[in-house]
Amino acid sequence: MKEFCNRYKNIALRLLILAFGGIYLSLCFNNNIWTDEGFTIDLLRNCKTFRDVCDFTAADVHPPLYYLILKVFTDRLGIHLLPVKILSIVPMLTTMMLAPTVIRKEFGFRTALFFILILGTLPCTMYTWAILFVTLCGLSAYRIATRNKRIDWLGYLLGGVCAAYTHYFAFTAVLWIYGFLFLYLLSWKRKQLLKWLVATVLSLIAYLPWLT
Repeated sequence: MKEFCNRYKNIALRLLILAFGGIYLSLCFNNNIWTDEGFTIDLLRNCKTFRDVCDFTAADVHPPLYYLILKVFTDRLGIHLLPVKILSIVPMLTTMMLAPTVIRKEFGFRTALFFILILGTLPCTMYTWAILFVTLCGLSAYRIATRNKRIDWLGYLLGGVCAAYTHYFAFTAVLWIYGFLFLYLLSWKRKQLLKWLVATVLSLIAYLPWLT
């Protein structure tokens, strides 16, 4: 009976994700353009190389990762508003899929449900790559604190660096995550502080090219 209920709950979470995905997709088929979307289209049309993308956005206010992902995507499908909008749905749905998998396992069904509802009702989904990477970093930090496996440190490192390369607000968010993990390890698991230091140094090295 318990196994049946767990399966039912997982199906319910996945159906809710599918419903939100359908809503997001339906909103893509219009000609409405936000200012940031207009900037993105202009960037893609004016940048022929990845170096051009980095130079263009460095003159503005954002790190380049989101635009580099978009360039790979639009180089194959063409520079149109629809694929640009759709590409923002992919990381949102990926983040939601953490609910019936990682989040439900760690925090229970209600938390997973609340997680999906919060994400699904956000008024803006343009910065979904930042949401994905910050969530990955945060969940990996939690798992480092609870089980400390190599895959958790890898997710922590990749999530933090990718978030920093996606948006400066995301950069600020992962700084808090790094700081909270440091305080936890300092208080409870000092033997892991060396791993934290190595991950922090590697993160800094990975971000050095953009600091200039």
